[in-house]
Amino acid sequence: MIIPMRLIAFILLALGIGAPAAAQVGSPAYIEHVARCEAGEGYACAYAAQLGQRGDQTFWLADEQVRLRILGCRFGQDGSCWKFERIGNPNPYASMRNDQEAFLPMVREGCRNGSAMACFQAARELFQRNGPGDWDEALEHGELGCVRGFSDACAIWTDVLEAGGDEAAAPRAMACYGTRPGYLPKAPYCEAGCEAGDREACLTLATMYELGRDGALHLHRDTRRARQLRTQASALSPSGPAD
Repeated sequence: MIIPMRLIAFILLALGIGAPAAAQVGSPAYIEHVARCEAGEGYACAYAAQLGQRGDQTFWLADEQVRLRILGCRFGQDGSCWKFERIGNPNPYASMRNDQEAFLPMVREGCRNGSAMACFQAARELFQRNGPGDWDEALEHGELGCVRGFSDACAIWTDVLEAGGDEAAAPRAMACYGTRPGYLPKAPYCEAGCEAGDREACLTLATMYELGRDGALHLHRDTRRARQLRTQASALSPSGPAD
């Protein structure tokens, strides 16, 4: 019986025979990207970490991998900053995340270098952990992260403004529907916006209840509440929040 070459190739790949070699720590590609990372290229830091993981499935737990992610975050690479939000175990990022004297400078620098995620993280630290004396800086970082397109930063910006007794209609709207979602719930900001007369917030919240999703989070499906919100939206001006 003649076995087709395509079938032979499939069997060899399934067995790992003849498959392309994974990039190893110490390989030319890895060394090149680590050097580019250390020279200030955030994407190269993330890519070097990925190359290391391809060669060793436990590399993500290594101190060297965490070092690359720290550098990546400092140099403004969103994905590297995001790694420090991990809450599961094992968690190689926990010691850095829980050390504010190390974590806050990292995310401040990451924010300066263009990471919306780092701006959010800096704003959250300054607002939730440091207190009113740092709220001005929290506002600055929250606004930067929001303008760069991260709804969690818009949410923190809203929270700081409201804590200080200031108007927060614009960032509240962006926290609800204006930018890409993160892991913070958007529904409370949509609720507040809808109650203030923001038609788009009512419609966005209605869709959340219909789908049972609040960005990346689960939300209890409630079609009756969704219909109520759409009815409420129909009576509002499409221009946004009432003055």
